Amino acid sequence: MSRTRRRRRRRRRRMQ
Repeated sequence: MSRTRRRRRRRRRRMQ
């Protein structure tokens, strides 16, 4: 993966 390219990944945290 290139560092130049920005990809936003949304991670959902499970709330306990």
